[in-house]
Order: sequence, then C-alpha cells, then structure tokens
Amino acid sequence: MQVASLTNNLFCPHSDIEAEFFKSLVSCPKEQLRKRRTSISPIALNIYIPSNANSTYPELVSREIELIQPVFRYQPLVKFWLRNRPLQGMNRGELTELVFLSNSYFNPRNKKACEYGFECTLTDMTAEKLALMKGLHFDCFRLTINAAIPPHKQQFTSILTTASDFHFGEWYCCLQVNQADPDTLDHWLTELIRYQPAIIELQGLQTMEGAATLSQLSQRMSGQHYQLLADRFFIIQGHKLLQLRQSKALQYTPWGMARDSLIDWVGIGLGALGKFGDGFYQNTDSIHDYRQALDEKHLPVHCTGLFPDHQPQNLPPWQLVNQLLCFHRVHLSSCDLTIKLCPELAKLFQNALSMGWLTRESDNLVLSTQGLDHLRYFCDSLQACRCNGH
Repeated sequence: MQVASLTNNLFCPHSDIEAEFFKSLVSCPKEQLRKRRTSISPIALNIYIPSNANSTYPELVSREIELIQPVFRYQPLVKFWLRNRPLQGMNRGELTELVFLSNSYFNPRNKKACEYGFECTLTDMTAEKLALMKGLHFDCFRLTINAAIPPHKQQFTSILTTASDFHFGEWYCCLQVNQADPDTLDHWLTELIRYQPAIIELQGLQTMEGAATLSQLSQRMSGQHYQLLADRFFIIQGHKLLQLRQSKALQYTPWGMARDSLIDWVGIGLGALGKFGDGFYQNTDSIHDYRQALDEKHLPVHCTGLFPDHQPQNLPPWQLVNQLLCFHRVHLSSCDLTIKLCPELAKLFQNALSMGWLTRESDNLVLSTQGLDHLRYFCDSLQACRCNGH
C-alpha cells in the first residue's frame, strides 16, 4: 500500500471527540500504515461524504476504495457507516452505486451481523431519502441536532414520526449543546426520551454556559433508563454497549464507544479519519490533492500519528484515560507501575485522591460523583502529562 507525500502534517479535527485523540498523537512515518494481509480481525468502514460534494466525488471515492481494499480483503466487515452528510452530498443513484461497490469489495461477515449506519441532520430526513437508505439495508442512523434551537422550531416531532414509519433497528442522537441554554437542553432531553434513541450524545457540554453538571445529568437520565458512558454518551438500558462495559470489552474511539476487538477503522473520502492497528491517519481535505494522489495510484493520506512510545511494563496515559472513560475506574494493577515511573502522573493521581475525585475500592480507583464532574479536566491533564511524549 502506497500513500501520497503531502506537505501539511497536522491532523484537523472535525469534532471535539476527534480533537481529544489528536492531543496525544505524535507523527509517525507513513510507512507504518502498512498492514499484514493475513489478518482476519474485523474492520469498520467509514466513508466521508461532505454536503457540498461535486459531481466527480463519487468516482474519486470509488477509486480510493479500489486502492485500499486489497489490504483488507480477508477481514470481515462488521461496521459500515456513511459519515457527515451523505443524504445531502450524493443523489440516489450515486449512493446506490457506492453501497453496491463497498459490499462488492469488502467482506461483510453477513449482512445481518454487519452494522449499516448513516449520519444525517433533521433537514436531510425526507421520506424519499429514508426509504432509499432502508432499501439499501441500512439499519441505523445518527442524527445531529443543533440544541440551541427548540424542538418545535425544527419540526422535530413530524420528522421523527416520518422516520419511525421505516422501522430502523435503532437510532442515535448527537445534541450539539455548546450554544444551548439550560431550559432548551432540558426541553430537548424530555422530547428525546419520548422517542427512545439508543444513544443520546451531548456534544460541547463543557463549554455550555450554565449547564447542569455531568453527575446531575447522569442522575436524571438514570431515572429514564439511560446510563452514562464516558463524559457524553447516555445509553439506553439493555444496549449491547452496556453489556460490553460489563464484560470489560469496551473501547473509546473517535467514532464513539465500540467493542475493543475492533482495531482497524478504514476511513475513505475527503478529510476521512482512519486507524490501522495502533496508528491513526487522516486524508487530505483538498479536492485537488485528493484527486492528484489517486491519479498517481497513491492513497490520499495527509498525516499519520501514533500514541507515544512507552515501556512494555507500563501503560501510556492514553490507556488510563480509556479506562476512565469506558469504566469510570482504573484497575490498580494497570496503573501502579506507570505512576511509579512517572512522577508527574503520580502527582495527578494523588491530587485526584486528595480532592475526592477518586476513591479506592478493592483493586480499583473509582470515580466519585465529584470526580465525574471533573472527568474531562482530569483526562485532559493525563493526556498533557510529559511522560505521554509532550
């Protein structure tokens, strides 16, 4: 697999969750993206489709798929998502052809076991477009909503009623709350609970003025049968993600919570983010550079990065962050030696214990209610630690 040599070597986040990951990445040679072709571990496929995609974009994406597919030919596809604005960026024929091509080149374990999803906004969700996606065997969608505007001003009820007619398996809601006021957020949560999305994500809560604390929101949502994961995801009772948490098989990724055995995330398209093993990459977001790379039979990779090197016997700070976000606790056996080898990290944990953010319970350091309200700050501090390569 070859990648194009493009000038800028900086990751460009398209969401706050991506920005969290990019804080800790250090540049690595593009050659480290090479992948063993004998791997049979499952993969996820994310195809990024901007709302303003031009008429040549579907053909360019198809060429990238053809270039990257040989690397993953033996790996079963367990997640297939159309990201960003697929219903706005491509027409019916283009989407149909893209889905057919992807299914032809990649290897779904079986269509019923593979998760087929698409991202959208309220303005994207017409009956015609939803019928198309249902006909293409998509079984879930992630709906992004500007929570600064009340539900009744966005025709939320009528649009969700239309969507319910198509009987998607489940749906997720990403509420962008950074510009919302507390009353409007409360109204949104009340409305959403009526429609029972599988996941409610609160994006931008840390910068929302006058927001309720995370512990207060967690208490409220638990009364409505939703449990908190990480610092933003409320998961409906009985969902598979909660089962993965119970079995300690969960990971925190730029694409949300997922099974920890899913280590390869193929990103296709302009600005697409992907992950091969331990390495992250991002495609160029320049259509000129994207086309030029494909013309030269190279993948249009813009930058690559890894979490900093660490000694085999100790855990890097990011893995401690992953434990805190997935389980709201850290197992002492996984962090004792790491803390001893890094005085700065030891000080962070000691401060967290003295302030009551963490408590000792058997073999774990567990987040307290107070610690939950400082979870993002604590995770950011761990990522900024100098033993993390900074």
